[in-house]
Amino acid sequence: MHLASRPIYPRPVLERCKRMLSFLRPNFDRVAMASTNSWDTERRIKSLTEEQYEVLDSVADNHICIVKGPAGTGKTNIAIEAARRLSLSGSRVVLVCFNRHLGAWLRRCLDGAGTCSAIVCGHIHGLLRERIAKSTFAGDLPASGEIEDDELYGRLYYDLGALAIEELNERFDAVIIGLKRRISGAELPISYKPGHGGRKTRG
Repeated sequence: MHLASRPIYPRPVLERCKRMLSFLRPNFDRVAMASTNSWDTERRIKSLTEEQYEVLDSVADNHICIVKGPAGTGKTNIAIEAARRLSLSGSRVVLVCFNRHLGAWLRRCLDGAGTCSAIVCGHIHGLLRERIAKSTFAGDLPASGEIEDDELYGRLYYDLGALAIEELNERFDAVIIGLKRRISGAELPISYKPGHGGRKTRG
């Protein structure tokens, strides 16, 4: 029964309704509980994990993939898992980066995974230097400081590395490159020397 339909009560007006509402439920600021924050965090982590699985599926389904994302979104973990999966499927994989410390960490991670025999990984200039040293071009690589760093690390390592890899007849089915900087078009064909049906992933 509506109060307004009974003549003994005054008809409610807007101002009176507002006062009643303010008394029964005053304005307040919503404070998120710790459990709510935890649930939101877990949901975000789950979302990122699902995105990472989608990226891994894309790597498996495409010959060339470029994976982009801000720091902390798991690009390195995706690269490691992609290399592991490809190696377990019988592919020979090279996983390279441009940071010496990260390269050493990648080697330790993959050593523990038990698949390192099928995966060559590490700092790209270190891997190229190893191959140049095993080739007849070892004497053509100047020491650091003898020429400008841009010339040594930006061109000469790749030129001599390509010749050394060709001479050593080394081939990979998949190349995964972890980037922390922009890579030039001239570097990709040199660092990518796949065999038949190879694939390339940049992250």
